[in-house]
Amino acid sequence: MLGGIDNRNNYMQHFYETGIAQQYALRMNGGTDRMAWLLSIGHDRNKDNLASTYQRSTAKLENSWQLLKGLQLSARAMLTHSASKTGKTEYTSLSSGTSQLPPYVTFANEQGNALPVMKDYRQKVIDALGTNALLNWDYYPLTDSEHSYIEQKLLDLLANITLNYKLNKNISATLNYQLQQQQTDIQRTDDADSYFTRNLINSFTQLGGGSPKRIVPLGSILDQTDGKLLAQNLRGQVNYHQEWAKHSVNLLLGGELLKSNTFNQIRTTYGYNPSILTAVNMDFVNTYPNVLTGRSSFIPNRNGFSESIRRNVSAFANLAYTYLGRYTLSLSARQDASNLFGVATNDKWNPLWSGGLA
Repeated sequence: MLGGIDNRNNYMQHFYETGIAQQYALRMNGGTDRMAWLLSIGHDRNKDNLASTYQRSTAKLENSWQLLKGLQLSARAMLTHSASKTGKTEYTSLSSGTSQLPPYVTFANEQGNALPVMKDYRQKVIDALGTNALLNWDYYPLTDSEHSYIEQKLLDLLANITLNYKLNKNISATLNYQLQQQQTDIQRTDDADSYFTRNLINSFTQLGGGSPKRIVPLGSILDQTDGKLLAQNLRGQVNYHQEWAKHSVNLLLGGELLKSNTFNQIRTTYGYNPSILTAVNMDFVNTYPNVLTGRSSFIPNRNGFSESIRRNVSAFANLAYTYLGRYTLSLSARQDASNLFGVATNDKWNPLWSGGLA
């Protein structure tokens, strides 16, 4: 490490603490005439009035080197890790059947205990089954969020390298490469006491033929989504600037290549027991009648994979002429092509242009 750490530049930024949020940041910089560097580390933690939480940690490192006269190399890397968890359900998103809950619905009694609210079926429809084989079908909006929630984790790396060369006072060039890698893990948990799980178990329970048969097993239901992103970008640009007498010219020429790959894997797990880490194999092939409506349907299944690859090529130019520092004529043109579906082959490399006066 050249230059060491200048103690005058070691300081704490954005240090505060409240009842619902905390944020800390540390920044250090230093260097010599031929090298400069910056290190930044931060962490923030938030909790809103509905008890949803969000935490993020970041680390950023920047370096620049003066390789030769007029030639500078700079590099930057930023690592971000975040985690969030949903809290209580917003009142405006609660519903009864197909309509929003009326404003006079009571969620708790005088002792603070949660009260049931009609969700999908009227109680007299459930009572008409005349059986104790089903699970409690009541919906408790005050406490259901404790049993049904979404957790999300994100790990993101963004790094780029830039090479700047200044040939003279009129001509300069820039070459930039950027890499981004991102991993996302999303898990929705509906445990055995959530309304979602109890409703699904009851709906697919088969009552005919003696003892009832549960097609959807007891236990939690997990929906897990694993996402990965890899994106690369290469951009080159040449700039020209010239002034003489009452005239000024600015010219820009450049090109860009972009490739991004996104992959997602989704898994649905039934009968999950977090204590012993077990699950139950499901029948996603056959249909089963609903215990109330008699209408047959498949058990919800989100298992699957998806992948997309995007490639873009761009070339661009911009010219601006200024007279007397007041009157400007500008012209720009670019061509873009990509591998996206839905565009005719002959239309994937069409020029776009514009002109302007100021």
